[in-house]
Amino acid sequence: MQATDKMEVLKGAESRSAIPCLRCGECCRRYQVRLDLAEAERIAGELGLTREDFREKYADRRWPGERSLLVRQEHGCCTFLERSGDNGDELCGIHFFKPLSCREWTPALDRCECQAGLARRWGIVVDSSGELKGPDERMRDLNLFMDALAGDRRT
Repeated sequence: MQATDKMEVLKGAESRSAIPCLRCGECCRRYQVRLDLAEAERIAGELGLTREDFREKYADRRWPGERSLLVRQEHGCCTFLERSGDNGDELCGIHFFKPLSCREWTPALDRCECQAGLARRWGIVVDSSGELKGPDERMRDLNLFMDALAGDRRT
């Protein structure tokens, strides 16, 4: 099935061309975020915690680093990943002050994480020519989702 005009940003994505975050949580499942102590302290402060309390509650105890820490994974994903309602969105619980490495993450159709998210959440694949392929109903669902994201960016 041909992608609709409203999804042109997805259909025509070049290597590492940014697309809107699909809110699938795949990057939060596949990676464990490392924080330097200054960033850990900044996030701890936003949460109303001391750096030591933050380390105790959110750091992976297996990490041997003294000048950094790893954010703990829970149930196979970042401890801060939250499911949002019945629509399937998975969002960062500390989005407004999330780690720099997360803010710098660029979703793209050539990323295996984004492809996995499309497949898992919508049953849609990116074929070898970069076209989105999937059942008509699922393509419509993605189109509606993209419309909603466009609305979010305007507000």
